[in-house]
Amino acid sequence: MPIRILDPATVNKIAAGEVIERPASALKELLENSADSGASRIEIDFDGGGKRELKVTDDGHGMSAQDLPLSLHPHATSKIEKIEDLGVLKTFGFRGEALASLAAVSELSIHSSLRGHDDGSRIVTKGGEAEPVSPAPPIGGTQIVVKNLFYNVPARQKFLKSDAGETAAIKKVVRAFALSHPDLTLTLRQNGKALFHWERESFEKRSCRVLELDAKQTVAVRAEAGGFDLQAVLGLPEATLPTQQGLWVFVQDRPVTDRTVQQAVFEGYRNLVMNHQYPRAVISLKVDPSIVDVNVHPAKAQVKFVNAGTVFHFVSSEIKKALARYYESRSSVQEISLGLEGESVPMGSPREQENLIREAVTQFNQRSFQSPTSFQRPASQSGSGSAFLSQDIATISTGENPALPFEANLGVWSSLQVVGQFSNTYLVCQSPKALILIDQHAAHERVLFERLKKQWTGTAPSGVAAAVEKQPALLEDIVTLPRENIEALTEGPMAEVFEKMGFELVDRGPESLAVVSRPAFLLDVSLKPLLERLSEQVLDMGSSGVLQDLLTDLWASMACHGAIRAGRVLATEEMVTLLSQMDEFAFSSFCPHGRPVSVQWTTYELEKLFKRIV
Repeated sequence: MPIRILDPATVNKIAAGEVIERPASALKELLENSADSGASRIEIDFDGGGKRELKVTDDGHGMSAQDLPLSLHPHATSKIEKIEDLGVLKTFGFRGEALASLAAVSELSIHSSLRGHDDGSRIVTKGGEAEPVSPAPPIGGTQIVVKNLFYNVPARQKFLKSDAGETAAIKKVVRAFALSHPDLTLTLRQNGKALFHWERESFEKRSCRVLELDAKQTVAVRAEAGGFDLQAVLGLPEATLPTQQGLWVFVQDRPVTDRTVQQAVFEGYRNLVMNHQYPRAVISLKVDPSIVDVNVHPAKAQVKFVNAGTVFHFVSSEIKKALARYYESRSSVQEISLGLEGESVPMGSPREQENLIREAVTQFNQRSFQSPTSFQRPASQSGSGSAFLSQDIATISTGENPALPFEANLGVWSSLQVVGQFSNTYLVCQSPKALILIDQHAAHERVLFERLKKQWTGTAPSGVAAAVEKQPALLEDIVTLPRENIEALTEGPMAEVFEKMGFELVDRGPESLAVVSRPAFLLDVSLKPLLERLSEQVLDMGSSGVLQDLLTDLWASMACHGAIRAGRVLATEEMVTLLSQMDEFAFSSFCPHGRPVSVQWTTYELEKLFKRIV
């Protein structure tokens, strides 16, 4: 077939398919143009999911009668003049494609007047064919109406979703725009009914509104370094969602789908949220325009950084530091365990809660007849976790009543009064205002995890050795594993990693692995399931895996296997010791897998349960 040049109408329709995919993407382009026009108020009206009609009205600078026809030409723009301007972009709709593309695939009208002028003008197009400009009343800005989107491109029109589906996409675009422009007043109406109306407000308040979180459920972040400016609002780890719909990422105030920043956020929350749960957060990153390309996607939905690794490290480390500061600053267990002041974690019906509390009190009353020194752990329950607890008991007061009093100079957890143990799994404690149950396995798991991490970096807390203590075996323990699992543990760079973790492993044959020594805190742990788990993690991550990610997973597995188990009886001294250990680390409210460590009932809630308050 001969080569031919396409006619302008066809070119514009093809371009429209790249820039305008659906009503929501058309709205995004129009909102960005309104923002660039200096608007302070924007009103959006739509009908039929935006397919029948989409109207955007702003109070921006407006356009003259001479500019209206020019605005419909492809690549007509007031934002740039030459190629060098792309390196210092500070506007949104800079390519001049949106209005031309929309005009080609819809019935479009633009009514505009320059700010402060007494006259206005209007231009109407259908399928890219424009009528002459006509006079119109002044409106102090611009109003653009898009009707019957893709009416002349049936191939694209049939891929549009239902009215409900397109409405959901429009709401998402408006939320994203509202987050990146909290200084604007926005109104969204569907068939005349208001869906959103947000007056101008701070970034933090707008973020809380869109995330549907109270300010007490969030942490604000502001950091600048190395040409990066980060502003963020982080939902607490307790306020997660099963999807990523609560994560909003902006670069240069543009909503983007950027894997670098997304993964940095997940890294910042690592070991604080459970698997298949995602944080709610608004991340706004601004960088020197010369080190980011916002023009790599037709709809500007993606960006490209000159050094993505530096961006990842900056964002993830700032999120980690902000969350750590938040939990370190909590002044009560009510805040540190839940992050929601004045609220509690419900557990079952009121009758179930009453029975749980009564059983805990009964267990405590039974124990109170035994002295702490005579309280012995059954021989069958001398399971994992004893090494770390027993070696620290000597540092805790063991007078007649080991339960610590409430003192201002104590840590948050160790200031709790130990009441007893429920179901040999939960520590029953009290503060002046609440009854608290602490999952002994989850709490000890976090302690071990944090100690392993700090020992690895040589920054362990005072009194803890910087190297993992090894326990040599009197006789080699032989563990049978598949060949590839043995090689994962004993060959390559991971061999040195496991040695530093306290393991001395020797390959003894096709499926035989000798354990010459192990970390001391894993003395009572069954080796085969642990080594199977660790080797599988190495194999799953592969040689392309990031070492730090792999180490974090390995520490979590070792901590899980090494922590005291549910069902193990603890002496009161051991419970006190565990609470003291929890005070060493900021994130003791969560196990390394993101599960909560404690739940609680306030005095008010207990009085409601027992009908003291009606």
